Amino acid sequence: RILISKLVPEIRVAASTLNGRLEARKKLGIDSDSIVILNAGGAWKWTQFNEFLSAFASLPEAIASKFIILQPALGNVDNKEHQEYHLETLHILKGMKSNIRNRVLIGDTWELGKDGLKPYFQAADFGLNLNLETIENWQSYRVRMVEYLENQLPCIVSKGSFWDQEDVGKGILFLGHNRDDFSNLFQELFNESKNLKI
Repeated sequence: RILISKLVPEIRVAASTLNGRLEARKKLGIDSDSIVILNAGGAWKWTQFNEFLSAFASLPEAIASKFIILQPALGNVDNKEHQEYHLETLHILKGMKSNIRNRVLIGDTWELGKDGLKPYFQAADFGLNLNLETIENWQSYRVRMVEYLENQLPCIVSKGSFWDQEDVGKGILFLGHNRDDFSNLFQELFNESKNLKI
């Protein structure tokens, strides 16, 4: 039997006030009415970041233009294990229509640290944690999830992880593992934003 020692986030009060949110978005070059989805960790080969990007690339421009995909960096350049996956990421980005490609912001500095990541958390509407459907996903406990919760961000999470059994109220949107699931997510969030006039 495997017992998981849970990491407990320190909840920050009013982590993303309106002023802080607008200031962070201005710093990152993001307009105030976009839906911002943040992938705070690396784009590792055990994630489904590339599948998520592919689904985004195939959206109608009217829907894609409502979103910003925010990735502080693909990963540590010294970590050669994920180089091939990052080349695939770059290939997907290169194949995007320019109007959609402009909605994907990827930084190039992995060593931001907690303070450097603060504007990213403040600017975001959702935290992204998509992983392959494997036993590793089932038993893992991602640090990015702790950071999202610490910063009071709703999370978009793959089904089949530790979080499926956790009672976190309405803070998590669970997704399947295929491209249609990702495309449907964008459509649902877009429809919801129209209803709420975001």
